[in-house]
Amino acid sequence: MRLRLSKEEAYHLALEKLQMVNLDDTSRVMESYPLQLSGGMLQRVSMAILLGLKPKYILADEPTSTLDEDNRDMILDLLMNQMNDSGILMISHDVFALESLCEMILVMERGRIIEGGPMEKLLLSPKQEWTKKFSAANIKLDRRKWEWMEY
Repeated sequence: MRLRLSKEEAYHLALEKLQMVNLDDTSRVMESYPLQLSGGMLQRVSMAILLGLKPKYILADEPTSTLDEDNRDMILDLLMNQMNDSGILMISHDVFALESLCEMILVMERGRIIEGGPMEKLLLSPKQEWTKKFSAANIKLDRRKWEWMEY
């Protein structure tokens, strides 16, 4: 009732939005129960619903956590496009996703904000212990200098 669409219009909108999130077998997805879909498919179904509803505000809680790289990038592009029409609060441990969408990052520990700033600053010069551990876990290794050792 929110969009004031007929059942047929809603069905066609759902098919269109499912295709936008790389779910090509739309008829099967539409007839499936959640337990019949993978985590990544459920994540993309949630995004399709979001796209169809066009909300003013979006709470994106780990929107890329169960996705492969291609689908993660697609979801991030869709969220970036949504930023023109919606306010987005993103909760994530995915550094790439946060860097892609967010200008300002707030770090929370036990429900309290402990640090904030751009992702690059937080990773390069963390002040709080939790942020230091997060930064250390997300260091990009330079694999060009690796050598195979023969024994």
